[in-house]
Amino acid sequence: MGNIEDDNEYNSYIKFKIKLEKICYFPGENINGTIFLKAKQGLKETLLNNPTSKIIISQKQHYYDNEGPGQTITNNIYEKNKFFKTFVGANLLNTIKIPFSIKLPISAIPSYSFKRGHYIKHKLLVEFPLLKVKRALIIVVKNEAYFTKQNKLYKEPCRINSKKSKSKGNYNFEMILPKNVFFYDEEIPYEIKLDCTNLNLNFLISCLEIKLERIQ
Repeated sequence: MGNIEDDNEYNSYIKFKIKLEKICYFPGENINGTIFLKAKQGLKETLLNNPTSKIIISQKQHYYDNEGPGQTITNNIYEKNKFFKTFVGANLLNTIKIPFSIKLPISAIPSYSFKRGHYIKHKLLVEFPLLKVKRALIIVVKNEAYFTKQNKLYKEPCRINSKKSKSKGNYNFEMILPKNVFFYDEEIPYEIKLDCTNLNLNFLISCLEIKLERIQ
């Protein structure tokens, strides 16, 4: 999972990939994943004698202004060498699966991107320098939930009620959600109650249109 970036280094004799449990994370949350290594035909040294990797989380900020191209700031908010001692001497002829877990720093700024060129992007880079392989995946840093009276606080369950008048009468509408805050890739279950007993209709209601709107 995750988008592969161009910042990669390849060894033609080794298959190398990373799989993460998910793409989006809160600051302070653990990033869990698995590293996959496997020899290709022609690799001379097939034992993993030094399973040392470098893991980096980079944060790239670009700000645009009307008087110039803007500025770009890139820094590593996490950088550490990891030695996976239990995999010393592992045979690369078989697929080696190395689980890892790192903590996203609490100081990470939420990711975002706007059309005019403003963005904050995050990448997870995993490198085995001795094997000459490196992969970079895009990750998304989520904003901490912040609840105020202006944004309707946190409601659980969330109920939306509406009464509408029409030329042929009126109807009551109620929509019930388990909560009013949802994250990326999360399903939004809902229940709709529509009372048309006071509405004179000469047809059956067969469908409803559900939309998500974004105000930027």
